[in-house]
Amino acid sequence: MKNYKLIIEYYEKGNKQGQIATLCSCSRMTVFTVLKRFRTLELNYDDVKSMSEEEIYYLLFPFLPQLLQLFFASFPAPQLT
Repeated sequence: MKNYKLIIEYYEKGNKQGQIATLCSCSRMTVFTVLKRFRTLELNYDDVKSMSEEEIYYLLFPFLPQLLQLFFASFPAPQLT
């Protein structure tokens, strides 16, 4: 799991997205996506600093777990013989 809290913290401290990607060892697209959702929800670091990474993930991307479940549910279960 990505370190969403650290991405947000670096952003709030004024770091640029490329710097954040380097510091967090993730892609610039990951940083862009996290910050886009963060700004859309009109949050600040104080809102998330006491939350776990998993809680932040579900806050930023509440629809992804359901989409993954639907996607994998469409495949038949493998037959073990």
